[in-house]
Amino acid sequence: MKRREFCKHAVRAASIVPLISSCAPENALPDSTCLVGTPEARQAYLNRMLGTLCKDLTPRPAGSPACERAASIILDEMALAMPSAELDTFSFDHWKLKGVPEFMVGDSIIEAYPMIETAGTPPGGLSGVLVKIEKGGNNYGLADTSTGEIRGYVNIAFRDKAVPLYTYNSDNRKLPSITVSMDDGPVLETAFKEKTPVHMNFQVETVPGSRTSNVVGTIPGASTDELLFVAHHDTVYSTPGANDNTASLICMIMLAHGLSGKRPRNTITFVSTSGEERGYLGAKHYAEKIRQAGTFHNLKYVFNLDSITWGPNLWIWADDERAKTLIRTIDSELDVPGTPEFRNDHGFQDDSGPFRDSGAKGIYMNSQGYNIDDTIWHRPEDTPKMVNSESVEICYRVFHEFIERIQQPA
Repeated sequence: MKRREFCKHAVRAASIVPLISSCAPENALPDSTCLVGTPEARQAYLNRMLGTLCKDLTPRPAGSPACERAASIILDEMALAMPSAELDTFSFDHWKLKGVPEFMVGDSIIEAYPMIETAGTPPGGLSGVLVKIEKGGNNYGLADTSTGEIRGYVNIAFRDKAVPLYTYNSDNRKLPSITVSMDDGPVLETAFKEKTPVHMNFQVETVPGSRTSNVVGTIPGASTDELLFVAHHDTVYSTPGANDNTASLICMIMLAHGLSGKRPRNTITFVSTSGEERGYLGAKHYAEKIRQAGTFHNLKYVFNLDSITWGPNLWIWADDERAKTLIRTIDSELDVPGTPEFRNDHGFQDDSGPFRDSGAKGIYMNSQGYNIDDTIWHRPEDTPKMVNSESVEICYRVFHEFIERIQQPA
């Protein structure tokens, strides 16, 4: 089949099943550019991948079968674009929620989510009254009515709806801890003042030595100087994670497809990480891996795509003036919707943090403008239909051009 005919067929097939071969002739560098060669092709690719990862495999906490299946799918996609693509597997303690959590204030059921990595309640749950807590960042303790002993914690999320938050301190790991929405804050305050009985019930399990996988793909360059892209494919237990972070991950893979088929000046590596929602475990593992391999200091730029679909305005955290000027110039030339906004910062947030001491420049990518993150972040409502493809197209076009130009001499 001629390459042009294959690409037409590939774009049609992308909306149905994952492709099994690239656009390149045999014995050449993999070339899958046809998958993302037009806005229509990119839209089809985004839709197909969102459907596969967020409808068929959800949620995807690190260590779950869904997360590992997602890694396998991502590996297949990376192999279309790059001569080197592999799973990077590591062990960790897999914390998981068992069943549906329950929290009641008097006779009222209150939506609540156990904090990630918290202890669970005994079977049958815990009952007591609320008391104010003045340490550890917690809002209320659940106290035994007979002894006054605090046996759990109840916290108010910084969102209009309840979401699972992280256990930032050891107290929340030792005792069962949940979060409720800001809207339910007054309910808790009334229950505290009136000594209304409260009840929480949820069980958790920790499985030591569980396995999870990053996916690593590399386009070898003419030099060992390296551009590293990271985006996480895991989610918290409560959400399909279409905006956080599946669409950003897909955009990263699209960039790999768009750069395929030729040898760049710099080596370009794409890492789809697992365990971001568990304290950046995958990024930490990969950083240590390349440190041991002696390639850690080859990194020249580290890009982290993290929730780029909250709006059309790219929000760039970086302190590299050359990069910021280049992004502004490209955005103006392309005349895409939205306006990039910049925070003068080192650019090594979240999953890019473990690479900060490599000597590279950091560029952290987020976005703003749609005003939806407060209502769906870490929520069951974060589904593919909530992803605005416009923001993916903006990020793809700006950074596809950016990658080409940043490799030119300053």
